[in-house]
Order: sequence, then C-alpha cells, then structure tokens
Amino acid sequence: MRGACDVVIVGGGVAGLWSAVELGRGGVGFGVVLVEAGELGGAQTIASQGIIHGGIKYALGESVGDASRVIAGMPARWRASLRGEVAPDLRGVRVLSESQVLWTRPGIASRVAGVAASAVIRTEVKRLGREDVAGALAGAPRGRWGGGGIDVYRVDEQVLEPRSLVAALAARAREARVRLVRGEMVEVEQGGTSGARVRMTVRGAMMEIEASAVVLAAGAGNEALVAGAWRESTAAAQLRPLHMVMARAARGEAELPEVWGHCIGSSSLPLLTISSQRGGDGRVVWYMGGALAEEGVARSEAEQRKAALAAIRACLPWLRLERLELATLRIDRAEARTGDGRRPEGPVVVRVGNVIAAWPTKLAFAPVVADRVMEEVRAIVGAGGGRGGAASGVGVSLPADLPEPEVAPLPWDREGVEWSGA
Repeated sequence: MRGACDVVIVGGGVAGLWSAVELGRGGVGFGVVLVEAGELGGAQTIASQGIIHGGIKYALGESVGDASRVIAGMPARWRASLRGEVAPDLRGVRVLSESQVLWTRPGIASRVAGVAASAVIRTEVKRLGREDVAGALAGAPRGRWGGGGIDVYRVDEQVLEPRSLVAALAARAREARVRLVRGEMVEVEQGGTSGARVRMTVRGAMMEIEASAVVLAAGAGNEALVAGAWRESTAAAQLRPLHMVMARAARGEAELPEVWGHCIGSSSLPLLTISSQRGGDGRVVWYMGGALAEEGVARSEAEQRKAALAAIRACLPWLRLERLELATLRIDRAEARTGDGRRPEGPVVVRVGNVIAAWPTKLAFAPVVADRVMEEVRAIVGAGGGRGGAASGVGVSLPADLPEPEVAPLPWDREGVEWSGA
C-alpha cells in the first residue's frame, strides 16, 4: 500500500495530537496523517498526573531561566483552550481540580511564602487558613513553621483528567481532517519524491507514505526513529524511568479523601505528589509520584508499596487509613538529552532535513511544541515541499479503510493491574 500527504506525525500523545490539530485546522490546512502504534495517549500522556504546571516547581528550586518563564504562561494558555476561547477547543476535557495545593510535613519550614512573590510565578499562590482547607488536608494540624503544624498553600494550576484530554484532542483532529491511523512503525527516512518517507505495517501489510515533513512525537520511540532518520547525527534522546503508585480503599472501607498537590520538603522535588480521581469501579484512586516515583525505580513492586505507605504516613500522618489496596506502574519519560545528561527544563524541537523531532518534557508544554512544529513545517513547505499546499486542506491520499487507534484507558483501569492489600 502507498499513500501521500503533507505531514506525517508519529505518536498519538498530547504533543503529537496538539500538533496535528494545529497543522490541520482551517487557515493552515496541511494534509496531516497521525500514526500511532498502540493506543492514543497510551504511554506518557495517560500515565501523567494531569497537572498544568506554571512555574512553582522551578521557583522552589531557585531555577529562573527561559524555560521557567515560558511555563509561567502555560496555565493561562490552557485555560483559554479549556474555555473554548482559542484553538484547540478543549471544552470537553474534565477538569479534576481548578487548583492544587502545596503542604509541608509537620514541623518543617516552607519556602513557598518566599517564592510566591517571584517573577516566575504568574498564578496566584495563597496561604490557606484552616477554614479554607478541605479533603485530605482538612484534619491537618496547623501552626506556622514548627510546633507540629503544617503550612498549606493553594496554587491556581489546574489538574486535568488525561484520558478526556486525549479524547478531546482526537476529536478536534478529526474535525481538522487529520487521518488517525494505527500502524506499527518500521522506519522513517529522508528522501522520496516529497522529502521524507515513512514505512510501517498496517494489519500485517507493508505501507509506505511519502510526505513533505515527518514529525517524530513518539516519546520513548523517538530515539530509534531519530537514529534511523538522522543518519549523520547522533540521537539526542534519553529515558528517565519512574515507578508510580496507585492506592485505593479496600472494599467496605471509607473511600480516600481527594487531594491534588505536593507534599514539599527542602528541595524542589516534592516528597509526594498526589492526583485523585475515580476508577472505573467508582472508588477514589490516589495516583502518586514525586520523589516516591523517582527514588522507587530501584525498588521491587513490593518494596515500592511499602515505601508508598511510609510516604503517606510521613506526609499525611493525621489520616486514619485502615485497609488500602496498592498497585505500581513503571513508565519511562522520554526527553531530549542535554549536554550534561540532566533533564531539559523546557520543550525541545529539532529538525534535520525534512524530519522534525519533538520532546515536550512536561504535559503543560504541548502548546509550545505545536507552535514550534508549525514553524518548522512552514520552513519546509516554504522551501517547496508542500504536497497539498498551506491552504488546500486536501493534501492526504490514503486508502479509506485504514484502522484508527483507540484512546487508552487510565492506568488503574487497565486489564491486568495487580492490586495488593496493605
């Protein structure tokens, strides 16, 4: 089988989908094909905690660079889309919480009051009184900086339900006449009649698509694809593993109180980050990351469950949780490789020839990635590569019956999750 289009996007996570919508919608009108080997959002996006960061974590770590200034504008940019004021229209996305909280461990001093006035922070940071605290923090002892009490701050950074975000972006992509295709990637290479070529298998048959530009937004899959497409360049990618934990109340017990936010210590890395939502069976699930997930990479599943219980006791000691069921999830965050091997602070979009590679670094940076991808695609098409043209909207030639990828389930709703009683 053969096909042709203006742009092929490889990867159906938030960065690939957002870029597809921007490239395909009216006023731009590139012919776009998005290829996903598994399920839409099925790797990093669905496994994210859905927090639209706005810079508070950078400020806590005293890192006030260009990336922190860019991310400071992201909550407002996302809110505009969530209200339907700018494209893509994300009014169908479920907002779990309009804000998140930062709280200290009992007796631990907090730096949040100092960073609240930082030039990096554009969202409101407010210290909460006892009467303003609800959910999991409602019973916490209060007492400023010591004496066994904690400080609690509200940060106006929204928390989204990732599956509804992926579904909304997929719907906007279809409206923009983007073709969503489920196909196993084989290789991407420079050359061909238009500038780049993608080979893959669809329902067991080989298919080749000629395109003016190829965008690699495949997360962990980018490294191999980049190595094949940029034969004269080194693959600038790295993986940073996490060992996430999911917790819920056992049957018959009172459900977990909801909380969205970070238990903070003396470093920029939260001791524990929790995002709450209901699983398919109706029970509240705590999805936990932060230092627990990063330091838990070397732990077995059983060891990580014990570490999660210890973190809950340390950060939420006032809660009387009886029987909990816990499960763990190992994921790889794919990022661009920096010269010193550290995590990049911001999104990275790089082009070699007609192949563009994108790493968003954080969920919140998806709009920035889409903007930069658009710039690179326009640079390619401006050099004479456009098959459909920047205003045609008809630059796709593919068989009509190709399979589409489905939206991935949330981690705790996947088949085969092993819950263990504590």
